[in-house]
Amino acid sequence: MKRDGVSDYLRSSLKSYFGDETGEKLADLLSKTGITCFDDLIGDVPQEILELAEVDRTSFTGFLDEYGPQAIIRLKKELASLSSRIRDLESQLRWARDRIMSDLGTRTSKRASLRREIGASVGMLDALARSVRLCCEPHSPIGEDRVKAYIDVLDRVMERLRGVSAELSELEPIIRGLDRIRSLLTHHPTADDLYHLISYSISSLSDLERLVAESIPEGKILLWENILLKSELIAALCRKRDH
Repeated sequence: MKRDGVSDYLRSSLKSYFGDETGEKLADLLSKTGITCFDDLIGDVPQEILELAEVDRTSFTGFLDEYGPQAIIRLKKELASLSSRIRDLESQLRWARDRIMSDLGTRTSKRASLRREIGASVGMLDALARSVRLCCEPHSPIGEDRVKAYIDVLDRVMERLRGVSAELSELEPIIRGLDRIRSLLTHHPTADDLYHLISYSISSLSDLERLVAESIPEGKILLWENILLKSELIAALCRKRDH
């Protein structure tokens, strides 16, 4: 749409860049020379027109750079480049989202596996402790037949825990404690001693279950200290019973 021979877009652009008064004056002067739209500005603008509007050549060149046909071409190129970058970014975001969801699923699966293996190990050790309590004389050495059966249970528990220890380094002191109990069994400890050692291992695994679920750092530290303390206690008791 044109007013006084100058397109509304050209007039509004001039006023936006040079201000209302100068822009309006320059629009009127341009219309008198037959310049009515941006396409007409591809040719040179007479110097006297600019002088009458009190606009220097450098300012007018800046106006053309920002609003003229070359600016539109440049803007189109920038938009095309921006669209390309947006598509690349969207691809990266999709990849990152898929990776995060995959990692989240893997971590969730690993946590479930940890809880499952720890829970199964606690159950096996609890059954072992009940067997010691119910089937053996408290102050008598464990018989040879039961030593072999109990070692087999401990081996199976340690195998389960070692299978997930790469995901949870806090299992290592507990596994070491179980291995010490296994070694002590070959020296036929009393049923009472074995029961207490197994009970400490069960307690450590219970602490570990809570540590995995704990979200507060202070709570994690306390549980980890408990696990280490019980591990040291098992080591000390095994050394004492072994001599």
